[in-house]
Amino acid sequence: MLDLVGIYNNQLIKESKEYRIKNPKTDDRYRASSSGMCNRKIFFEAIEKAIPSSEPNERSRRIMKLGTIVHEDLQSTIMKAFEEEE
Repeated sequence: MLDLVGIYNNQLIKESKEYRIKNPKTDDRYRASSSGMCNRKIFFEAIEKAIPSSEPNERSRRIMKLGTIVHEDLQSTIMKAFEEEE
């Protein structure tokens, strides 16, 4: 039987590793995407040597991926709307 959930979870882990390689943390600026997050999380993100306490579980990875998909969709929609106004 095809383990679709397992295959998807493995793909999310692979994408996460590739993203970290392509986008190493280079600064400690506060980002708008951090608004509303836990203050401790924001604080520890600003410390370059801070190590995450644990890796996200499979369910959390899928939820974060869904958030990324929705974010990208909204971002492209807003950009298209601004382009049409010009």
